[in-house]
Amino acid sequence: MTPVECARIEGVYWRLVTQRNIERKAIMKTDKTTAPIEVPPLVAQALVPEFVRLPRVGTECPHTGLRRSKINELILPSELNAGKPPVKSFVLRRKGSRTGVRLIDYKSLVDYIRAHPQEV
Repeated sequence: MTPVECARIEGVYWRLVTQRNIERKAIMKTDKTTAPIEVPPLVAQALVPEFVRLPRVGTECPHTGLRRSKINELILPSELNAGKPPVKSFVLRRKGSRTGVRLIDYKSLVDYIRAHPQEV
């Protein structure tokens, strides 16, 4: 006696559940693939900022791993860079204020890092 015939004897609901199970098993047997699954890199594109702030004293930048002092060397005019910083940065201040927030152009920072690879 097949499950469908048993279902007719015991009731309609059991038959529907059994018929569904039979259909699911048939689909599972034929629905297998060996093709690789491709995941688009949407997450990587969403995490690239336009600007980053200077890290706190004693910590590293979470995006580049550079310390605050090294980033300051790259963004502030000094004797090391002949008064022309290689990385762009901007200061946002309120009118008449001495202090503000320094924002670093992330693309400029990454371009500088990539232009100076370590030679092994």
